[in-house]
Amino acid sequence: PKWDSLDWEQRKLFIKQADVYGAYLAYTDNEIGRVIQAVEDLGELDNTLIIYISGDNGASAEGMLNGTPNEFTTFNGVAVPVKDQFLWYEFWGSDKTFPHFATPWAWAMDTPFKWCKQVASHRGGTAQGVCMSWPGHITDLGGIRNQFCHVIDIVPTILEVTGITAPDTINGIKQRPVEGVSMVYTWDKANASAPTKHTTQYFEMLGNRAIYQDGWMAVTTPVTIPWLLSTATPPDVITGYKWELYNMNEDVTEANDLAAKMPDKLKQMQDAFYAEAKKYNVLPLDNSTLARFLTPRPSSTAGRKVFEYTGELIGTPPSCAPNIMAKDYIIEAQVEIPEGGAEGMIVTEGGRFGGYGLFLSKGFVDGKSAAKKTMENSTPIEFPEDEDFDVGLDTRTGVAMIEYRYDCPFKFTGKIDKLRFDLGPVQYTAQDRKQLPAIADRVARAKD
Repeated sequence: PKWDSLDWEQRKLFIKQADVYGAYLAYTDNEIGRVIQAVEDLGELDNTLIIYISGDNGASAEGMLNGTPNEFTTFNGVAVPVKDQFLWYEFWGSDKTFPHFATPWAWAMDTPFKWCKQVASHRGGTAQGVCMSWPGHITDLGGIRNQFCHVIDIVPTILEVTGITAPDTINGIKQRPVEGVSMVYTWDKANASAPTKHTTQYFEMLGNRAIYQDGWMAVTTPVTIPWLLSTATPPDVITGYKWELYNMNEDVTEANDLAAKMPDKLKQMQDAFYAEAKKYNVLPLDNSTLARFLTPRPSSTAGRKVFEYTGELIGTPPSCAPNIMAKDYIIEAQVEIPEGGAEGMIVTEGGRFGGYGLFLSKGFVDGKSAAKKTMENSTPIEFPEDEDFDVGLDTRTGVAMIEYRYDCPFKFTGKIDKLRFDLGPVQYTAQDRKQLPAIADRVARAKD
């Protein structure tokens, strides 16, 4: 939307989002400077090759159209209204938030390139600035280079300057060859305009794909919107995509699509993509987004409906824990409460930005019903992956931020004799299927 079309609440929130992002960039820049200063103070700057890459992809649009104080809402297909986000306005950027700015900021920050993170077909999703410094070896200070390079060129560059040959085997296991092309040839001022040695490179992510070859770029037009993750079942991964064609020597921002004018060239580039994709194990292609999170994988918990624990357990990764999402479940704990009562965490998974916990807050239990409440909503896809599953305490961040807030590790002061999970089958609600059809369809086709 145009800035002038926004109301005052939207403007105030979006400015806050950009301010915090800008502050983070300034902080990061300062910390990188501290590292470099420390190397210089040690007298090792002349002996240090520094390669600085401005990012790992284009600006992210995963905050959805309004942004979010908690990025895991996006990963669960939930858009946070502007009014609700103001509850976190004063804390934006603190440890109480996991913030992400609104999609239009990403769109603007990727200018002049098209698209954004997740869209590997266009430079808005992939192009990054790179700076290299090595006093005494890189002498063209401030020099600009325009040769095509890729992140896989970093390792060959380091191997060349250190004189190290990549091993063929490690611990008896044959290694795949190191791909990429050393960038050392670009360092000399005399080679500032030398032809690129990296002549062919494929790109692919979530079905968005491209191929660079000898100054040309063929790319697919995105068919799903990166800020609306998995809101629609994607089309056929091969036949459902249109291709574009660009001459990168004349049109680095991919503004003039030549596909209609040069169909033979486009076909040549498409064939080159699939040849590279086959060579480097990209096939088969998969254009799902959040749905792939739930694709069944080898797991110690696959197919299990009952989980039992005795005593304290910490640090279990989510993939090895009972998965209570999108299903009915019963959690039953047999505990011993000392005279005077007990408190603490009985079992938890996740944390501040998503999860659950069963705990006592200065109380007793006696086997009778203490409370009954309907949960209007639950987490359908994932809890934060940097949290874990704990029994008897909470090792990371707490799941209760406002009501019944506690301080971790919140160790249970009673004794846990037995903890049991009984899990029902996966079942998505009508609202889930409306919001996340691709995920619901994939889960319906897969085993629980």
